[in-house]
Amino acid sequence: MIIELNDISYGEHERQILDISYDDALADQPWVCYFHSGGFNSGDKSSIEDELRQGFLDAGIAVISANYRFIDDTPLVELITDVSKVMRHCESADWNLSADRIGLIGASAGAGLTLCTGLGPEAGKVKVMASFDGQFSYDFCQWEEWIGPLPPGNTSEAHLIYHLKDEATTFLDEHQEMRDKLDMRGLIRSDSCPLLLWTRCPYEKWDKDMTVYLHTPRHQEILADRYKELGLDYELYIEHADPPFMGNINEKTVAFIQRYI
Repeated sequence: MIIELNDISYGEHERQILDISYDDALADQPWVCYFHSGGFNSGDKSSIEDELRQGFLDAGIAVISANYRFIDDTPLVELITDVSKVMRHCESADWNLSADRIGLIGASAGAGLTLCTGLGPEAGKVKVMASFDGQFSYDFCQWEEWIGPLPPGNTSEAHLIYHLKDEATTFLDEHQEMRDKLDMRGLIRSDSCPLLLWTRCPYEKWDKDMTVYLHTPRHQEILADRYKELGLDYELYIEHADPPFMGNINEKTVAFIQRYI
């Protein structure tokens, strides 16, 4: 029987809550954690698509969807620890979950949390990940080199994400250690877990539209290129590629995750 529990606290902050759906008839159940989009200042765990959630349950995989703190009161380098807190809570709960068959999925900002954690402090623990419309790094010093200059009239506002004094402070060498922890491409190692990458964002207008700049397929391609360079397992799906990806990304994601957990 599928058990559904909602708004379970995994920390002291009001946003540190999660939902879980699992089959109480299955022992040592593999599980995935989903982290929503929203630019680190909006969004909710309820945004996980029903088709994706049900696909995992049909495959015998428990599904957790979690809220996390926002950058208005938590710097990004600390915010990513919410992913580990979710994992520790799930591991200790009486939900028949496996100790080592774990996957992470995130959309946009949630994808960043997923990658920073699964490639960083939880590398080795996390067996597979999926990134939807994510970025390649939150070391914004690298964006002009890899993506291109910001669209006219825009700033990175990185200091707000880092909780630093101003934009210029962002790029000081004294903050390099912090930026390294948020550099997903730089965190990829020869033993990094398999990764599925998908984006529906177009290539056009990346140099004019800030939303497109933040989500251009180049982000996914940069990560995919690094995975390919190291001979790692990955799948890349771009809806606006030539030829375009026309399949069902939820089905692709369930199959990919299931293959590794």
